[in-house]
This record gives sequence, structure tokens and C-alpha cells, in this order.
Amino acid sequence: MITTNRIPLLLCLVFYGINLLGQTSSTPSGAGTSISPYLISSLDELYWIQDENKTASSIYIELANDIDASATSTWTNGWEPIGGTFQGSFDGKGYTISNLLIRNTYVSATSGRTLAGLFAATSGATIKNLTLEVTLDLIPNGQSSSHPYILNYGALIGSAASTNITDVRITGEMINIDPATVDYSNMSFIGGFAGAISNSTFLRCSFEGTLIGKGAVGGLGTGGNNTVEECYVDGTIYAEYINITGNYVGMLGRNTGSSGYFSNCYAKG
Repeated sequence: MITTNRIPLLLCLVFYGINLLGQTSSTPSGAGTSISPYLISSLDELYWIQDENKTASSIYIELANDIDASATSTWTNGWEPIGGTFQGSFDGKGYTISNLLIRNTYVSATSGRTLAGLFAATSGATIKNLTLEVTLDLIPNGQSSSHPYILNYGALIGSAASTNITDVRITGEMINIDPATVDYSNMSFIGGFAGAISNSTFLRCSFEGTLIGKGAVGGLGTGGNNTVEECYVDGTIYAEYINITGNYVGMLGRNTGSSGYFSNCYAKG
């Protein structure tokens, strides 16, 4: 009897400990349809979207309230992006996701995060009515490296194609950065909204914060054939190697192609 009682107790303690040390997911209400979208009211429910890979074009997601994501600072890699490629609709309903922490997963000259952000990648998606506050820990967990690697980082999306972004406000900071001692030559396609972005639209969007990289660094992102209207960028944007072909800095690091344009936008900082 003593042994039989102890085994369930031990198992309970083990599994309870695992939940304390990592992410937990919780199923939100709703069916994920346009009539009955998933209603996200907590970080656990937001993580459920990632954990269950709810990315299809038929998926509809709405925030039900503000979400404090400060618990991501206790997760090993911080927030892992919703991925592979999100194709659905995400409506923040005017609410805020705050204190979201993303950590660079492995620091070396040749290996690190790719496709980092709230979403890993989007295609044909709609994202609107959202305020997002994100911190990227470039050299996490006390690691020491003069050559961090990161590719396609955006606070919102790692890489975006044919994505409509409306009324989204982002504040984003990078921590553990020191331009005097760190070589950023292995950091490219760094954006406030998306690392790489093409054939997409921005309407009434803004980015405030700090971005740093080798090149292709932009407050919204870098790419081509993007339409940008009534948007602004206010922050510090730093590119280390200004003489390398492909190095672009500004609101959009570059916006090539015949159909991209800006209207009623500004950048300062």
C-alpha cells in the first residue's frame, strides 16, 4: 500500500514540475471560423495557437483582452513563433500583447534564429488592430559572443508575403547589444514588423524602438512591391556595414519592384 500510494504522488510532482518550468497551452473558446473565431484571453491560449499549428487560411483568431506575455522571460527560448506559414486572420480588436520576449536560440557566427517573431512567416494573411511590445535578447543567458547570428527577424513576422497589416502598432527593443564590441555581420533582414516582406500592404502602422544589423534593416522590413500608407517609424536603426551591396536602412530597408509605393508616411530618429 505504501508503494502504491507513493508512485502516483511522485508522478504528479514530476509532471507538475515540468509545467512550472516550461510553456503550457490552454484551448481557447471558439471554433476558429469567421463566425466563431478563436478568442484568445491568455498567454496559454496564445501558445495553444503555436502548439497546435493553427495556420491555415480558414483560421480566424481574435484577442479577447490585453495579454501580458512576461512569462516568456522564464521560457528557455522565450517565445517560439507561430509557424510554419500563417495564412489566416488575426484581429487584435484594439488590445495589446505586452512583454513578449524572444531569445536568440544559439549564438555563433554561423548558427542562430531564423524566422523569428510573433509569427514565423505569413502568406495571404490579415493582421489588424493590434499593439505589440517585443524584446529580442540577442545574446541570451549570459553567453558571450562577438558574432551573433540572426536572419529574418521581425517583432511581428519573420518573413511575410502578400500580407495585409492594418492599424498595428509595435514597440520593439533589442537587448544585450553593444555596437562597440559586437560584430553584426551575420545579422540581416531585421525589421520592426518583418525581416523580409513582399507584395504586402501596411495601413496606419507604426514602429518605435531599436533595430541593429549588417544590412537590410528597416522599421517596417525589407523587400519589394509593398504598399505603405499613413505609417511612421520613430527609433534608432543601425546598420554596421554601409558599403556592402544590399545594405538598406530606413522605414523600409528597400522597396523594389514596379508596384510598391509610400503615401503620407514619415520616419525619424
